Amino acid sequence: VCNCFKSGFRNLRGLRVMSNFRIKNAINIGDKVICGVSGVVGIVEKFYHPTSLEEQTMILCPDGRRYHAPTREFYKI
Repeated sequence: VCNCFKSGFRNLRGLRVMSNFRIKNAINIGDKVICGVSGVVGIVEKFYHPTSLEEQTMILCPDGRRYHAPTREFYKI
């Protein structure tokens, strides 16, 4: 497995393409988002790939707490 997967890219027949979800959802660092499961709202701080898990997103909530959840659960508002 190449390291390009960890940065949000997949190697498909020698081409580097963005993960399908990131393109479809189009959330970026600094965007205001809401978690579709819990309803938590905040500003995106970072994306990361824990070992053997799907991509996660960390947001900063208005009260100063940090919230982590799978990227697929967030929607831009």
